Amino acid sequence: MKRYLFRRLLLMIPLILAISWIAFALIQLSPSDPAEVALRVNMIVPTDEAIAAMRHELGLDRSFWQQYLSWLLRCLHLDFGTSFVTRTSVRQALMI
Repeated sequence: MKRYLFRRLLLMIPLILAISWIAFALIQLSPSDPAEVALRVNMIVPTDEAIAAMRHELGLDRSFWQQYLSWLLRCLHLDFGTSFVTRTSVRQALMI
């Protein structure tokens, strides 16, 4: 029984990684630009320069895999970032 549970727990690791990758990829396929949305939420006119600066600040100028690995490591450390709207920690909002 212990061996069965151990094997099932080991099989959960690739499954969780696959689900996290799919979730991240679906977010990346969103038709709106997160940098432009962040600027508009903060009542800033989204000029090309402002969008480029925000994309750099958010790390959106890096490759897909760099963004995914950074996102995954932050999630493992329970660092879910900062809310665009309230400018507070998402972790505090979730009260984890």
